[in-house]
Amino acid sequence: GQGAAAFLVEDRKAALEAILADKTSGDRIVVMGARDDTLSAFAAEILAKIAV
Repeated sequence: GQGAAAFLVEDRKAALEAILADKTSGDRIVVMGARDDTLSAFAAEILAKIAV
């Protein structure tokens, strides 16, 4: 079956670097959390970096 790779990073800067280094065409990037109003801004930052 299909599996999903998951990994832990220490902070958002490291997360963004890992996403940019590892992404391939067709990937889906999910940003989720609880009670963090800044996640939408982080998701927008990811999108801005990968939509080049």
